[in-house]
Amino acid sequence: MSAPLLSIGDLRVAFRLGRENGAVQRIEAVRGVSFDVAENTTVALVGESGSGKSVTAMSVLNLLPDNAERSGSITFRGRDMLAASREALQALRGREIACVFQDPMSSLNPVFTVGARIRTSSRAASSSA
Repeated sequence: MSAPLLSIGDLRVAFRLGRENGAVQRIEAVRGVSFDVAENTTVALVGESGSGKSVTAMSVLNLLPDNAERSGSITFRGRDMLAASREALQALRGREIACVFQDPMSSLNPVFTVGARIRTSSRAASSSA
């Protein structure tokens, strides 16, 4: 069995909120998330609003604000993504790995089914090729 394309182990993400009584205050947004993604597979992160799906996804490419603290392990194609420099991450973004952000107000119309939306998109792509 080959190594996973993406591996996340015991990921924890906290956000520093400031100081109170001299101590740094943090809120933990992701607590102990672990999963592997094999090459040529599709994985969906599902959960209720506020459960940490977006923070988990954005942690892979460190697209988080400066007050975020990540710990655990994230490897992509064997690369340690937590230790990767800003330049190394920028070289990967959009070429080898990317995030497609959810914007339901502009991306999906609740009047149409997802299947209808995919058919419309694929027709538009094939007619412009």
